[in-house]
Amino acid sequence: MAFIRRDSHFHTYGDYLSWSRTSGDELIDGVAYVKEPPAPSLSHQVIVMELGRQLQNSLEGTSWEVFIAPFDVRLPKSTE
Repeated sequence: MAFIRRDSHFHTYGDYLSWSRTSGDELIDGVAYVKEPPAPSLSHQVIVMELGRQLQNSLEGTSWEVFIAPFDVRLPKSTE
């Protein structure tokens, strides 16, 4: 997957939150990238759904949840 720099500016997490969710932007150490991944293949989708189903079944009765779609995660530095 190719990452293309969005621009040459330093960006904050606040900047990231204000961007459009349709462009697939990523923010890594203040550098903004635009990623445009290809659509997943049919076999990929079948495998992901099966893994998700098995995980969900194994976690039944616990407080854990399974998410299939991409999910944004913010990993703050220890000083934040």
